[in-house]
Amino acid sequence: MPEERRLELQRPAGAAARPMLERVSPRLMFVALPVLLVLAMVALLIAAVARPLAADLRAQAERRVVERAALIAELAARGDAAGFAALRDRVLGRDAAERGLNAQWLPGPVPRPDADAPVFDPGTLAALGARAAVVRDREGEEHFAAAHELNTPPAGDASARVVVTQSAAVVLAPALRLQRTLLAVGGMVALGCGLLGHLALRRGPLRHEPAAASARGVAVDPSANTTRPLTSDAAQLQRVIDSLPIGISILDRDFRIEYLNAAHSRLLGWTNDQARGRRSSELLLDPPVAAEMAKVQTRFRETMAEVVGRFDAIAADGRRVPIQVHLAPLTDPQGRFDGAILMVQDQRAETRARQQADELSNRLRLFADAAVDYAMVMLDAEGRVLTWSRGARATTGLDRAAALGRHYETLFDDVDRARGLPQALVERALASGQAEMEGWQLRADGSRFWSRGSLYRLPVGGDAARLALIARDMTDAHEAAQRVAESRAELAALTRRLLAQEKDTTRRLAQVLHDELGQTLAAMRLVHDAGTVRAEGGGVPRHLAEQLDRLIGDANRQVRQVLVELRPPLLDEQGLVAALDDELRQRQALHPELTLRFDASAAVRARRWPPGVEYAAFMVAREALNNALRHARARVIVVLVEGDEGRLDAFVRDDGRGMPERAPADRPGHLGMVGMRERALAIGARLRIESLAGTGTTVQLHWGDTDESPVPDR
Repeated sequence: MPEERRLELQRPAGAAARPMLERVSPRLMFVALPVLLVLAMVALLIAAVARPLAADLRAQAERRVVERAALIAELAARGDAAGFAALRDRVLGRDAAERGLNAQWLPGPVPRPDADAPVFDPGTLAALGARAAVVRDREGEEHFAAAHELNTPPAGDASARVVVTQSAAVVLAPALRLQRTLLAVGGMVALGCGLLGHLALRRGPLRHEPAAASARGVAVDPSANTTRPLTSDAAQLQRVIDSLPIGISILDRDFRIEYLNAAHSRLLGWTNDQARGRRSSELLLDPPVAAEMAKVQTRFRETMAEVVGRFDAIAADGRRVPIQVHLAPLTDPQGRFDGAILMVQDQRAETRARQQADELSNRLRLFADAAVDYAMVMLDAEGRVLTWSRGARATTGLDRAAALGRHYETLFDDVDRARGLPQALVERALASGQAEMEGWQLRADGSRFWSRGSLYRLPVGGDAARLALIARDMTDAHEAAQRVAESRAELAALTRRLLAQEKDTTRRLAQVLHDELGQTLAAMRLVHDAGTVRAEGGGVPRHLAEQLDRLIGDANRQVRQVLVELRPPLLDEQGLVAALDDELRQRQALHPELTLRFDASAAVRARRWPPGVEYAAFMVAREALNNALRHARARVIVVLVEGDEGRLDAFVRDDGRGMPERAPADRPGHLGMVGMRERALAIGARLRIESLAGTGTTVQLHWGDTDESPVPDR
């Protein structure tokens, strides 16, 4: 190598000390130091870049599934399962599959995932809550997942939930690729450094050749014999250090720069000629910051403890470059401080990522401010307000400046605060990830509004937990629901009075028919029979007498049939089960071509319910039976009664043609099903009708406290 291209690592001119490379043992200099330096840089890069990147990706994925689940659940509450696929694609995006994202609609305990979705055990999804969790699918792959209940589920899906999952392998793929790349490159560079150092040592003695020659009596020139191998090996070491992907600068005892590698020059633009002999703090930092760095270097000289920090360095062209530095000490053979190695890592990519995260946070804040119909508030773990959106100000009338720092319990009235409701909601949200809240809250002027919302635990990093409060003023809807409930109660009371009057009128009419018209017909029969006997000798034609006899018989049968319909036999004396059983026996006699079956357990046959409930259930079952006989064209009709002391279920099923698209109850003037609904309403029961064309019809009357997923009336 030409003399002018030798590695210049000695101190500035006039210094009495030897060049720094000459003060380090050859084996440490050429083998151990480069390998350890490269491995340390790889570990530092993994710790400083790959692991934080994986943690950030994990936190983003957890936040993503929680936010997407809440958003889809909020939107799905306004629709139904049929439009869920389009809603999922709109919220998750068209590239959801490539990003490992998927959303599933879980109506009740049985999941209905899409065909291309990962398959999970039902118990795994049932255990999910609003807080993000890591679950495994049936293939053993990990996913980030969160679930959210629908606040106002569509009819028929009372327990509907939305579950959003994202593949952990897809989320963490960038961090794993980066870590593998760093390990591969670092291993190759470390191996190359070790081999080069080993070859340098095998070239011959460096410091012991002059002494050996002197011992043999041979005159030697120390400068010629010791400097040449050292210079050649130092050049090899220079090439190794210049090949490292991170910036390296070697500093003397006064923290003056002796050497910069190529990566350092590429990053900050300073060359060896520009930097040699200058203090690193004065070269890279503004004067105020350089003074603080000088104090750090003084403490570093005393303690020789490694220092890691981040700051914006000054490049040769005046640019500000965000970097992370790692300052490690160099020692002489006696273990005394003899300089330092300053490793510099580019932080521009991480800074851009943080800026993008801040921009996203600002956009979310703007979104929250734009949603004036919703109060969006961020709370700390104790319930104090950290952010206050425009919607919160519009809902409560409280300005942002007055709200920040206050405890959110000021939104609750004295009764709720006295029973500890605000703190209980916070504790529930911190423990389970979500807490639903609904009730009266206070505005700034003291007026009340009906609020409905949720508290969510945000998946933020660190120990400081955060809560998001999303609520809406539902006063109009609450008051409208109250008016509807009051109207229904009034209508039910009116229906009960009308049905009571109907029952009383029916009883009196039956009594009149039995006691008066029935007795009159009986008397007519006696008079007719007596007159027929007296007129046998002549006078009255025989065919007229026979016709009158038939008319009187028909009149008696019709009166008895009307009495049966007006006053069901056995209902008052033996109860609902006996009355329905007798009703089916009579209908079977009239329709021998059909199969009519009554089912009830022994325990149900011995049970009685309130008289009004039994009467309404009997009349509904009779009307459903009449409809099946007249319109269904059925071959088999089954009447089933189930229940206990506080519950009654009466079913009428047929295998007929079913109900058409426009049910008869929707036709003007048809009162059969209208009457069944009114009778159910009068006793506080629910009428449930299931029917499809060609599959038969099932009519169920449900009375009692247990309500298992009712379907809309048809």
